[in-house]
Amino acid sequence: AWPRNEIRTRIPHVIQRSRRGKSTLHAAVVAGGHLRIGERIRTVLQAVELVIAADRGLEHCLELGLEPDLVVGDFDSVGRDALETARAKGWPIETFPAEKDATDGEIALREALTRGAGKVTVFGALDGEDRLDHGFANLLLLGLPETEGLQVRLMDEYRQASLLRARELVELHG
Repeated sequence: AWPRNEIRTRIPHVIQRSRRGKSTLHAAVVAGGHLRIGERIRTVLQAVELVIAADRGLEHCLELGLEPDLVVGDFDSVGRDALETARAKGWPIETFPAEKDATDGEIALREALTRGAGKVTVFGALDGEDRLDHGFANLLLLGLPETEGLQVRLMDEYRQASLLRARELVELHG
C-alpha cells in the first residue's frame, strides 16, 4: 500500500496569517459523494481561496464552474471527459495509486493543510451514495491530529459536521 508520509505538496500556496499567528486561508475540498448544490454551498464557495478536487469531486467543480487549484486522486470514479477537460484547461493534477493507505478525500484534506489552510470546508463527503464506508471514512477525517486547532467541517446543503474537541466552545444557531 502507498504510505501516507509520501503525500506531499508540489505547488506552494501563499499562507495568510491572522494577528494570532493562525492561518486564515479558507480552503474547499470537493469530494465525489452526492452533492446537492444550492445557495448555501454557493455562498460558502464564494469565500474560499483554495479549491482542491478529490477524484469525482472534479465533476462537481465543473458543474459549479469552479477552477480547482489542484485535482488529486486515483481517478477510479471520475468520468474520462471531466479528466480530459481538466487536462485541457491546464489544471494541476496529481495521480495516486489505487492501492494506498488514504482515501482521495484524505489526500485532498492533507494537501489543503500542507498549503496552510486554517479553515477547510469539505463538500460531497457526508453521503457516500452507495458506499457507507466512504461516509464513515470522511467523518473520521475530522479527528486527524493535524486538524486540531483548525476549523474543519464537512458540509452539504442541509447538514454540517465538525469535531468538538476538549476545551472548545461551539455556538449553535437555528
